[in-house]
Amino acid sequence: MRFGMFDVIRWHESMSGEETLENTLEQVEYADKLGIQDIWLGEHHFSRHGILSGIFSYMGAVAARTKQARIGTSIVILPFHNPVQVAEEAATIDIISGGRFNLGVGAGYQAQEFHGMGVDITQSRVMFKEYLEVLQKCWEEGYLNYSGEYVNIENIWVIPKPIQKPGPPIYIAVSTSPESVDYAASQAIPILVGGPTTTLGQTPRVVQMWHERMEHYGHPHEHIDLPVSASVYVAPTMEEAENDIKGLEDKINEE
Repeated sequence: MRFGMFDVIRWHESMSGEETLENTLEQVEYADKLGIQDIWLGEHHFSRHGILSGIFSYMGAVAARTKQARIGTSIVILPFHNPVQVAEEAATIDIISGGRFNLGVGAGYQAQEFHGMGVDITQSRVMFKEYLEVLQKCWEEGYLNYSGEYVNIENIWVIPKPIQKPGPPIYIAVSTSPESVDYAASQAIPILVGGPTTTLGQTPRVVQMWHERMEHYGHPHEHIDLPVSASVYVAPTMEEAENDIKGLEDKINEE
């Protein structure tokens, strides 16, 4: 088992954006020194619940401020990005970090984000699958050629190439949908589990489902540890912890 931290970097008016982002970098640096093994950060837009809109820029700072922990995106919302640029950015972060980068990706789900980005949410899953295929091809040797519904590329040389081969480990964020779990397993890609899945108590079922589908597709899976996120509050006693968190979730989730 590995221990990590996950943050979407929430913001409150009591702090500036600068203070909020720097505070998280300090937490990341401290976590790395304490021996935390994995650091995951998530992209969001247009909400106080997550202000990390420039996720790759920030991951560069995280790479520079850490020495040991693996660092990863949880997630990059793939339909919002040019997949070639995602491949380039991921390769760059992999190089800067010395091969410590994990690329977590997802299709996205928040309507206001798709509206603000001018992307049709009804096409997000189709776009996601095509973009994921393109970015993986970018890390291959030689020139990239691709003809799809959303991406058409002819004879381009994508550099730099990542340190890790064939590329940084990819993870796909899923909810409780059997279709999304099945797709990840069909591609032999590990899943990221958390958020509503954990809150609803569905994590064991989703993890088991992924292992079963990996078996169905003939992919080795017993050796793979899946990242699972859950909220944790630490206090000297259970009673103090329960008293401290009363009403806390409601406050955190206020818009």
